[in-house]
Amino acid sequence: MLTDKIFSLLVYLESKFSFPFLLKNDLEESILRPGSVALVTGGSSGLGLEIVKQLLSKRCTVIILDIYPPNIQFGADKALTYYKCDVGSQEEIEKTYKRISKDHASIHILINNAGITCLKPITEFSKEEVNKVINVNYLGACKLMHLWLSANNEGFIVNIASVLGLITPARLAAYGASKGGLISFHQSLNLLLKKRTTNKIKMLLVCTGKIRTKMFQSVDSPSTLFAPDIKPDILARRIVKSIERGNCQTIRMPFYANLVLVFLSLQRPYISLLKKISKMDEATKI
Repeated sequence: MLTDKIFSLLVYLESKFSFPFLLKNDLEESILRPGSVALVTGGSSGLGLEIVKQLLSKRCTVIILDIYPPNIQFGADKALTYYKCDVGSQEEIEKTYKRISKDHASIHILINNAGITCLKPITEFSKEEVNKVINVNYLGACKLMHLWLSANNEGFIVNIASVLGLITPARLAAYGASKGGLISFHQSLNLLLKKRTTNKIKMLLVCTGKIRTKMFQSVDSPSTLFAPDIKPDILARRIVKSIERGNCQTIRMPFYANLVLVFLSLQRPYISLLKKISKMDEATKI
């Protein structure tokens, strides 16, 4: 059918291109400029590392918080610094943030990217495993936002969530719950900030499908047409471009991520249909 072909074309185009010309400039002066300081959690690998590379290309000063150092060259200009930190630990976050505050007068951009998962049925989860996923993916991000907001009234916050926070497949209950919590926290905080007349803080939510990184390398995409993997470098460019232009419109990739909201509004039978079409439950089989 013609409609099927058009839909397939849209899915393909969305997976290949980020359509930067559709992004409008919402700020008179960009917060992202040479010398801006950006903090990226989980910046040593995957999407986080690609975001770091994009920020460095914009001549920003970048701070990485991660449990392992990045496999990247540290320049003599000290544009890139690494702090060992487990963002799943509230105590470590506080101690590390104090060190960062002594080394850097201000942080203009906060990017909560760190994330982990545990792929197994909920009946096989240990309490420690559930807590770790929630602490890293959700509570760690909340803690950093609290610390950052206490010292800033201008800047940019980016939260890397997931479409799985809206519709969660089997065996990813803790991950879906953590990302769903982050989405709700982001939306609530964003509304609060918008009500402040003196607010100069922008927030960007990233809600995507499977990204081609090590985190989900054991999960095979059941439909490369309907749910293609997202290349981290393409997504990173999209995120940094949105920050640069002050654009706060939620980033949803690939195309099907936009359809999830439609299916959710149609209630359970249609959600089940979406899961069946995407085969997401089959994709997470162990």
